[in-house]
Amino acid sequence: MLNRSLKVSVVVPSYNSGKYIKKCLVSVLKQTIQDFEIVVVDDCSKDDTVSVVQGLKDSRIKIFKNEENRGPSYSRNKAIENSCGEWIAFLDSDDWFSPQRLEKLLSLGEETGAEIVADDIFLIEDNEEKPWGTNLSQQNFKKIESIDVVKYVGMDCGVQPMIKA
Repeated sequence: MLNRSLKVSVVVPSYNSGKYIKKCLVSVLKQTIQDFEIVVVDDCSKDDTVSVVQGLKDSRIKIFKNEENRGPSYSRNKAIENSCGEWIAFLDSDDWFSPQRLEKLLSLGEETGAEIVADDIFLIEDNEEKPWGTNLSQQNFKKIESIDVVKYVGMDCGVQPMIKA
């Protein structure tokens, strides 16, 4: 088991996301908390994704490359296996975080003793932002006794949660 020496590991699976991944990673680098690492797993991209990531030259970014295309779930799991944060945050390579996202979720998780925290997202289509609800609610969480993290991450719940490692 890895030493959990950082507060947050941000897991980013990538595939042919050279056009978007810089904005994605910079949004993490500009967080109001800085006790994090970014773990990118590239899934055999055929574009410039890897060189864009390497071009950011930040010691908090770790990049791993799959030897064959295995899909986003495999890449997320590989990133989790190579992470050392107390919390695991998920971010798709064509998405980005608002500047206070990690700070707010971390604070909420620590204040409440929760092991998973999530927030709503904005869906952006044709440069128009639309609030996008999640498939999870406070009411439903009161009924949950446990969550199978591997199964949860594979579901499309409309959220990118932060989970206690």
